[in-house]
Amino acid sequence: MPFLTIVIPTINRYPDLANTLHDLAKQRFRDFEVIVVDQTDPPHDREIPKGSLMLLHLKSRIKSASAARNIGLKAAKGEIVLFLDDDVVIENRDFLWSHLRHYQDREIPGVVGPIID
Repeated sequence: MPFLTIVIPTINRYPDLANTLHDLAKQRFRDFEVIVVDQTDPPHDREIPKGSLMLLHLKSRIKSASAARNIGLKAAKGEIVLFLDDDVVIENRDFLWSHLRHYQDREIPGVVGPIID
């Protein structure tokens, strides 16, 4: 399986982000990095669980999830990049593997999924 980068934009939603990071820590697939792009002014680093994640601050008058994703993409080391929102609830401990298994077919350039409320 390829190395995976997970990019998560956030803005002043630390409790939701902490839950998402906790869910990612329970994944069986372990070969990944997490890049959190925080747009909170001022940033509250102490509220973001550390560990094996990269925290980037996007300082801009205009807050933009797309700009945050692009910043994360530029910093990514993974062969595959997975964009997640900061409030994603991941109940399946094989969520990452289920996503990555599609890339075993070299004809597949990308994978998307539905948003379930």
